[in-house]
Amino acid sequence: MKTIRFQRLMALAALAVGSLVASQAHALPLPAGSVLIPAAAEAEPVGGAILASTATGFIVAGAFSGTLYSDVIAGDTSNPLGGLTFVYRVDNNGLSGPNSIGRMSIASMLGFAIDASYNPSAGVAPASIDRNPSGDVIGFNFVPTPIDPLAGFLAPGSSSARLIVQTNAPAYTSAVASLIDGGVITVPTFGPAVPEPSSIMLGLGGLVSLAALRLRRR
Repeated sequence: MKTIRFQRLMALAALAVGSLVASQAHALPLPAGSVLIPAAAEAEPVGGAILASTATGFIVAGAFSGTLYSDVIAGDTSNPLGGLTFVYRVDNNGLSGPNSIGRMSIASMLGFAIDASYNPSAGVAPASIDRNPSGDVIGFNFVPTPIDPLAGFLAPGSSSARLIVQTNAPAYTSAVASLIDGGVITVPTFGPAVPEPSSIMLGLGGLVSLAALRLRRR
């Protein structure tokens, strides 16, 4: 009887976890001062074009080392905010030290609407995603919790899942990512940006010229 009850309990627990993961199968809004626990899971961005891409190595002697991969995507049809999508991935190669990487944060998010998630198809999932009260910094935390069975430590020899940040930003700029656990290092990456005034004026000029051309054709 005890065995049957235990099996039923485990089945209910598995169902609860499955329902939780299913309910998180999409990006979720990440307003200033909020935390997503567990982190939301979502498939890769749909369509669009890569505007910029980098792979930058980093080393914290005696702690950790690896590579940060960053992509900027325009035209992602799965982005509900209509702007650029940023995708990051962290590799911990274990060549410089034995530590896991506990957190990656990215600055330059101030003033933008953001949906955040990760692709669960490969790599270590973040246990949570947070945004500081000012809204400038978002962070992906690789510390496992009982809530999300997919989450784990970003240990030496492992790679993170692809970390997806969908925004309403019409442009991108250089930004800084910070990695921490037994040491801290900043790594160049990309983040959302407001277009320069000159770019806005150039775009408006193009619209005015197009409108004038259409009027002439009429």
